[in-house]
Amino acid sequence: MLRFKAGLWNAWIPVIYALLITSFLPFLINREAAKRMFAAFPLSKSEKIAVGVDWILFSGFIVYSFFLPFKLNLMWFYMCLPICLLGEFMVTVSVVNFLTTPPDKVVTKGIYRISRNPMHIAFCLLYLGIACASWIVLLYFLIHTILFHIETLAEERFLLKKYGSAYQEYLRQTSRYIGLRWFHE
Repeated sequence: MLRFKAGLWNAWIPVIYALLITSFLPFLINREAAKRMFAAFPLSKSEKIAVGVDWILFSGFIVYSFFLPFKLNLMWFYMCLPICLLGEFMVTVSVVNFLTTPPDKVVTKGIYRISRNPMHIAFCLLYLGIACASWIVLLYFLIHTILFHIETLAEERFLLKKYGSAYQEYLRQTSRYIGLRWFHE
């Protein structure tokens, strides 16, 4: 049986790191790029619902992570740890790549050369890595992946209007998700 209590070695550690990197670091490095990073884009009614549901679930996930202990004595933890660390690394690299790109340019450098949505992939890897601690996180990962895909489609539609032919060329050259050609366009 899983005991839930706030603790030092709980799942909040990787969650807080990712939140700091994506929410606070951008404003310290480049305030204008950070504003662009958090700029809203048009959503249909169903997309707004999907994003709203995802934010509600994400908020619950953050709270849940403070009470979710990692099971350090299980092999499953050590199998998931590299996945979680890869997610953290990708979050960091994708944020730095985004923040160091001029606002009038499509972000195509670094990790954005192999994926149009490396931050989304990074967070999915993070959740998958944390799933070693709870089947509830695994369920959240599955739901979040679907909802994030809906948001990704809306974001790409917006970026195509904003950057025009430069983004169209980027769409042709780069996979939406790493190596998943069936999600290419």
